[in-house]
Amino acid sequence: MTRILLVEDSPTDIALVKEALSELNHSIDLHVIENGTEALRWLEGVATHDNLRPSLIILDMNLPGCRGDQILRQVKEGPLRAIPVVMMSSSKSEEDIVGCYEAHANTYIVKPLELEDFFTAIHRLKAYWIDTAQLPDAAEARR
Repeated sequence: MTRILLVEDSPTDIALVKEALSELNHSIDLHVIENGTEALRWLEGVATHDNLRPSLIILDMNLPGCRGDQILRQVKEGPLRAIPVVMMSSSKSEEDIVGCYEAHANTYIVKPLELEDFFTAIHRLKAYWIDTAQLPDAAEARR
């Protein structure tokens, strides 16, 4: 079972991610948080609980409460730093993109506007991060 944390405030984008992942016939436990501050609290709580720890985090940039790049920095500076973080935002700003990579984002994806392209992006994300990449075991990632 692969656990993914999706931090996204758009109900439409949440529904699209859920639908795209459900098409892929893979055992994925998707946990959704719609507020940046709540996401930080949740992540602090799971840092010592291997059974709740996500294998992958997908972060929107523009969130209520706390921006995605702030969450990224907290993750990459703390005990969850081994968890891959994919930034998925509508922002094409070079400053946002560079800032996220400087904060150790593993990938930055600009959200496609067309439905088919959005699904393709999620399918590719799953193909790489779930099917191809070897993600760290939760217990090993804590070391």
